[in-house]
Amino acid sequence: MSLLSSHHRRASQSSTSLDKDTAPCKGNNDEPCMSPKGRKIINNQAVNTDYYKSGYDKGHLYPVQHTDNHLSMLATSTLTNAAPQNSTFNRGAWNTHEGKVIEDLKDCDKSYKAYVVTGVVPEINIKIPTNSPKVTVSKYYWRATCCVKNGEFIGQGYYGPDNNDKVQNLTITDLQKKLATDYKVKNIIIFPRINKRPRQE
Repeated sequence: MSLLSSHHRRASQSSTSLDKDTAPCKGNNDEPCMSPKGRKIINNQAVNTDYYKSGYDKGHLYPVQHTDNHLSMLATSTLTNAAPQNSTFNRGAWNTHEGKVIEDLKDCDKSYKAYVVTGVVPEINIKIPTNSPKVTVSKYYWRATCCVKNGEFIGQGYYGPDNNDKVQNLTITDLQKKLATDYKVKNIIIFPRINKRPRQE
């Protein structure tokens, strides 16, 4: 599920449960758009031409690599699941990171689902396209994972690019503090049960 920010005209958050046996699905298609009833697409979200020669990719919040079938892959390819992301970082360090997330979650207890939440912190002073600025660029992408290992919920946080165009690993607690500061809110809780045992049914 992706959350669209019509103010920034791009996706702001995405969450999913990930099958630990997911194998990457490859492919690329023209990106369909979604429009609220009675509104024009161009007034509420980015369109493909906004990205043309901008230097930014349509960075997926829910990545193609985390899908395991063609329909899921197509669902990731909508502009409501994308935000402007530096093309070098998207195709390099972030792409590598997305594959590593799959590998990391394979060690989870198979009796429980793994959860992945991805978001974008906006760089409010930079918008594309330059000739008609309207789509807010990403300051950085962040991701949080949660699953059960050895009978306890554990999680890992990530964000990037950092000042060196790398992906940084950090605890969920540290990620929540960073996001609260950058989103200018009092408190953020991504996974309330981290470091707790699963409830017994």
